[in-house]
Amino acid sequence: MVRMFGACPILILRLLLCCLGLAFCQLSSASRVVKDDRGVELAFSSPAKRIVSLYPSLTESICLLNACDRLVGVDRSSNWPEWVQSVAHLGGLWDTSLEELVRLKPDVVLMSFSNPKLTQRLEALGVAVLVFQPQTIEQMKQALREMTKLVDPVEAELGGAGHAEQLIHQMDLDLLALKAQIPQWARGRRIYLEVGSEGYAASQSSYIGQLLEAYELINVVPKTLGDFPKMNREWLLRQAPDIMVLAHGQRKSLKTVRGLRVLTPVIDERVCALNQEQTDRLLRLGPRLASGVRAVVDCINKMRPL
Repeated sequence: MVRMFGACPILILRLLLCCLGLAFCQLSSASRVVKDDRGVELAFSSPAKRIVSLYPSLTESICLLNACDRLVGVDRSSNWPEWVQSVAHLGGLWDTSLEELVRLKPDVVLMSFSNPKLTQRLEALGVAVLVFQPQTIEQMKQALREMTKLVDPVEAELGGAGHAEQLIHQMDLDLLALKAQIPQWARGRRIYLEVGSEGYAASQSSYIGQLLEAYELINVVPKTLGDFPKMNREWLLRQAPDIMVLAHGQRKSLKTVRGLRVLTPVIDERVCALNQEQTDRLLRLGPRLASGVRAVVDCINKMRPL
């Protein structure tokens, strides 16, 4: 009788292990549902092993989720990390090679809203497509969580997004730390941040504008004009910004540009231009955002104080 009583715990343990094993098998075979920015939901019975990314920030996000080796094709502009140079490049926004893409037999194609006709053609061919093009930091975080479910089998099975949350948490910490690094003289000053060499600028409604406001900087581009409106020189002269940041890789000094060399920040050397790598980090809304913002903050700290 004692022997039977002693065997019960062992029997119970074996039964529990069997139940846990069965539950794990059910989780492993269960579909993982990924929802894109269109609201489209796709179910995957296993992690995506062959991914095509046609948007640089999505390429970078996949790599930061430790799934770079799943990429079999990317767009022409995807250039980070260096590893992506070794995979097939399928063209740009309007000249994506559809035939070459289909030959890669991707489990899923990640892309933006920018080419709906390509999205429709791929879906008509039976190719799984997920569209992500976040416009805010919160939307970017949610896209990252969805992509984690696509590539991370453990997190998908457990219904979580641990790796994404780690990236998000670190980004939030970095952005908060950068706020403290804004020099006192710059707080409350008027700033103009240009994101395109033809005069496109970040407005108050853009994610960049929202960060500038959080950092106690006054963005001269109003939210009523849209996120990234095109501004002309006459308008800029009337706004009289105190600080100018050029985030489009332009190295030409504004002191040589007719009509702009009379601006106070140009005269007083409170203008800086980010290089192309820094610009990519800032304008590709993804997990590397904080390093792009750091370039802006460092830029301001190097300026001659007011």
